[in-house]
Amino acid sequence: MVDFVCLLDEYTAVESMLKLRPQVYVKGPDYRDPSQDVTGKILDEEQAVRAVGGQIFFTSDDVVFSSSSLINRFLGVFSDTQRGYLEDIRNRYGSGAEVSARLQRLAELRVRLIGDVIVDEYVYCEPLGQSLKHPLVVHKYNKEERFAGGVVAVANQVAELCRSVEIVTVLGERNSHEEFVRSRLAPNVTLRAFGWADSPTVVKRRYLYENVEQKVFEVCYIADHERLPAGVETEMTRYLTQAAEVDLVMVCDYGHGVITESVVEGLRSRGQFVAVNAQTNSANMGFNLITKKYNRLDFASVDEAEARLAVQERHEDIRAIGSRLLKSIDSRRLLITRGRNGSIGFERDGVICVAPALATQVVDRVGAGDACFAVTASCSALDMPLDLIAFVGNAVGSLAVQIVGNRQPVTAADLLKFISTLLK
Repeated sequence: MVDFVCLLDEYTAVESMLKLRPQVYVKGPDYRDPSQDVTGKILDEEQAVRAVGGQIFFTSDDVVFSSSSLINRFLGVFSDTQRGYLEDIRNRYGSGAEVSARLQRLAELRVRLIGDVIVDEYVYCEPLGQSLKHPLVVHKYNKEERFAGGVVAVANQVAELCRSVEIVTVLGERNSHEEFVRSRLAPNVTLRAFGWADSPTVVKRRYLYENVEQKVFEVCYIADHERLPAGVETEMTRYLTQAAEVDLVMVCDYGHGVITESVVEGLRSRGQFVAVNAQTNSANMGFNLITKKYNRLDFASVDEAEARLAVQERHEDIRAIGSRLLKSIDSRRLLITRGRNGSIGFERDGVICVAPALATQVVDRVGAGDACFAVTASCSALDMPLDLIAFVGNAVGSLAVQIVGNRQPVTAADLLKFISTLLK
C-alpha cells in the first residue's frame, strides 16, 4: 500500500533523498552492478541514502517486467513502423547498455570545431490586440533569455560525450558578447576567438508568444559585409594548419562569413577526419550550399531542404537526391535530416539507411539539427555503422526538440537513458 507518491524531474534521486531522508531505497536488479548503470549515478544515490541513515536494496532478478518494454510494445507510443525499426536495431546491436558502451568510447576523441558563434535571444510576449492606428498586432513584453548558439551549442553538445573540445571562431569586435559566450562554455570546452573589426557577433532575436512558444518575429544582427577580412582569414588559417592534431574536425557553417575557401583548404591539408554541416537560413538563402566550398569529406549533414537546394531539385525522390549530393561533394558518408520523417543516410559504396523519427513531443525545433550533427559526426569519426549513427542521431534529436532553443545540451545521462528505454 502506497501513502504518498513524489514525481522527480531530476537526473538523479540524490537531492530528493537528502530532503526526504528515506529509511529504505529500492532499485531494480539491473542496477545491482554499477558498471551496467547507463546513467552512472547509482553509486551517488547509494552514498546519499547511506548519508541520511538509510539502506539501499535491490529487487530479485528472477522475473523482471520492464515498464519501458511494455509501453514500447503495447501502449501505442510508437507506430508499427517505429516498433519494427527499434526491434531491428535491438536485434543488430543488442540492448541499450550495449549501445551505450559504444557511445562511451566517444570520450577518447579530441575534437576541434570551426564555425559561427550565434547569440540566440528569446523575447517572450503576449498579444494585446491590433493597433487602432496601424495594421499591426501590439504585444506586451514579459521576459527574455539568451542562449549561446551556433558553434558553441554544437561544442557543448559534443562535450557531453567527448572530453577534449576546442572551438575556433571569429567574434565581432563591435558588440562581441565574448564574456557571455565564454560563460556558457562547458568546462571541457576551450575557445580560440579571432576578432572581426567593425562587425558585431551574430545575434538572432526571436519574439515568441510565451504560453505556446510560437515564434512571431525575428531580428538578425549581422555584419553589413559577409567577407571575412583577409588578415583575419590568414591568421585563422595559419592557426588551423599549425594547431595540434585532433581526431575530428567539425565545421559548423551557418553562412555568416567565418568559413571561407581558404579555411576549408587549410583543414583538408591536415588529413584529419572532417565533418561538415552547412546550413541555409534567411540571411544566406541560396548562397551557403554545401556544394559551394566542400568536397572530399568524411561526413556531411544537411536537412532535406538544404539537400534539395544543393542539387537544384525540388520534387525528386529523397534517395536520388542524397545519392547525387553524396557524389557531388565526394563525401564518404552523408546524413539528411527530415524532421518528422526522420533521417536517411548514404555511404559511398551505395548503402542507404532510412531511420524514422522518434520524437513524441516537440517544444522547439531550434538546435535539434545541431545536436544531431554533434553526435552523428562524433560517432562517424569512430567508424560506427551508418544505421547505428542514424539511430543515435534521431534519439538525440528527439530529446533536443523538447528543449527551448539552446537553453542546454542534451545530457549524456539523458541520451543514454533514452536509448536504454527505446531498446527495452
